Amino acid sequence: MVEFDGQEVLIEKDFFTQGMRLIVNSDGRATVKIGYRSTFMENEIQQFIDKHKRFLRNRLTHYSGVQLPDFEEGGKVTLLGKEYSVAHGDRNSAFAIEGDTLKVPDYFSRWESERFFGNLLLPHVRALTDLYAEEYGLTCSYVGLHTWHTAWGTHFGDDNSINYNIALVFVPEKCIEYVVVHELCHSRHSNHSAAFWAEVERIYPRYRDDRQLLKNYSIRWLFEKAKLGKWS
Repeated sequence: MVEFDGQEVLIEKDFFTQGMRLIVNSDGRATVKIGYRSTFMENEIQQFIDKHKRFLRNRLTHYSGVQLPDFEEGGKVTLLGKEYSVAHGDRNSAFAIEGDTLKVPDYFSRWESERFFGNLLLPHVRALTDLYAEEYGLTCSYVGLHTWHTAWGTHFGDDNSINYNIALVFVPEKCIEYVVVHELCHSRHSNHSAAFWAEVERIYPRYRDDRQLLKNYSIRWLFEKAKLGKWS
């Protein structure tokens, strides 16, 4: 058995992994992904875990203070900055918001989750994007959503379109606002040059604080909890 701090570490074989890759799950469990045809011995995997213990502990500590969505009965979920209590419906129920309650199906698929939370987020980020674009003379031809666990937002320079991550629906409102300004500023500066950050600061002076706050949230963990995207 391979372990970390007394807990068994899961080992998964993956077609797209070369060597070994370490993942920390939202429940505090660690998983090592190895290539499908790899022949690593258990002691080699344990050595890999031991070598990265500091990373594992730092990752768990870093995210431990952030409230993740809890879809269990009576749990709490924050959506666009407002907290809701979770109540489960029957097998045929759908996601719904009723006052301060988020109605959640006993079982829900990735498609249902992405549709519901995407429909909440999309008009919100569209409105913010239009507001900042008009106010500061920035351009955006199209606003959409994505479920990549590598970025909160993505600007496509060819047509000045922006895709926002659906997981933004779970982070504080000011973090969403920062991401909107960040991506819009790429319509003037394609990279993260000094000129780009100066533009972000001109439009959104508190960006450093809100950017740091956003770093407390793991896209992968939010995907895991809400069944969004392909987080593995």
